[in-house]
Amino acid sequence: MSKRYFLIFALLAPAALGWQAAAAAQFPRLPKIERPKPEQPKTTAQPATTAQPEADASRPRPSAESGDAAKQGAGRPAGLDRPAASNRPVLLKDTLEIKAFRVNYWKSPEQGDYWSWLPQVRFFIFFDNSSTQRFTADWYKPDGSLWFSEPLKYGHASGVERVVRITSDHPDAEKMKNTAITTGTYGLKVTNAKSGEVAFQGKFRVNRVAAFPDEPKYKNRFEFYVEEDWLLPVAYVGYEDDANWEAPHPFVWMWFKGQRDVKDFEARLLHNGRQIASTDENCNNCVRTPRQERGTDSCSTHPEQCQWHQWGFHWKNFVTINTNYDYYKTRVPNTTATNEAPGEYTVQIFYRNVLVREAKFTVNDKGSFHPNAFSEQLPAANYTILVPAKISGEKWSPATFKTDMFYGNPVSGFNVP
Repeated sequence: MSKRYFLIFALLAPAALGWQAAAAAQFPRLPKIERPKPEQPKTTAQPATTAQPEADASRPRPSAESGDAAKQGAGRPAGLDRPAASNRPVLLKDTLEIKAFRVNYWKSPEQGDYWSWLPQVRFFIFFDNSSTQRFTADWYKPDGSLWFSEPLKYGHASGVERVVRITSDHPDAEKMKNTAITTGTYGLKVTNAKSGEVAFQGKFRVNRVAAFPDEPKYKNRFEFYVEEDWLLPVAYVGYEDDANWEAPHPFVWMWFKGQRDVKDFEARLLHNGRQIASTDENCNNCVRTPRQERGTDSCSTHPEQCQWHQWGFHWKNFVTINTNYDYYKTRVPNTTATNEAPGEYTVQIFYRNVLVREAKFTVNDKGSFHPNAFSEQLPAANYTILVPAKISGEKWSPATFKTDMFYGNPVSGFNVP
């Protein structure tokens, strides 16, 4: 089937008050962003999922003309309506990536064995592509002063719903004058150049590692990278872009640091405490290679320190039934359908037989993943909801999780288990 894109729209919640104070000191020259103040979510209990979220003017409406209206039929539909994109672009924060692009730094004509870096940003917007959008990135130094500005490159639309890529262009000679060799905390503000609206504002930490520590002649060659440990407890539950929307397989995506081997993963699925599926059960493609990666093109010599990969997991006998269509129930014996098995699900990820991640999500009595208290704070595609993951057997930096999450924009109430 053709690719389809889905989006749950919600207002972005403000960052925690502690971070706002730190950000004011970090970026004294940045303008203040006024944001609505949503109700604070509960953090100790699973959010209720038996009721639809309240209607909101900012959320898209199904398009009956394009076949987006809710399908009605016998049984209890999962309600996977296809929202229509609007003429107001929405930044998909879960796709936002800031990286340190490595370039050569010539200290003098005779000294070229220096490496330096330039910041780059990439993200996707949900948009109907009714007009060309123009975004500008303003980069800030650790002292809060403006470093440089650049126009961002407008990508191409994909599918009916229009998911458009926005990214920094390849550095030209003028931009190369802004290369840096220092680490620290830098700032970014992304502005819609046509409307003047600030689409994103945050901060990121740049670190470095010696590329060839045992070779004195390369002592000034460092690989620079953006610290991304905040990704590790961030998990998502949703669907693939090219899912069979009659009975799509729910996917779970989790982040891991360093290189991993696909054959060493096993993902177990438990429903109300009882195991119902494993990726080891005759499913060669149930563990997907990373769909997002960080640090792979800027820090290649020390992957265990500066690379992060997002892996996807699904189960062949676990599906969402959208209508009275039961093709998968007939074809695959012992299939569990979400609309017939509501309740709490637990995902356990094992790597080389050791439990390394655990996350929970809830399916309502219609078989849907409706927005929870966390995911309502950021737009995401394909009915994706945000859930916290418990980390086991892996070294990471939990102390900086709150300040670094989504580059200085932590999700209110999202706590590491």
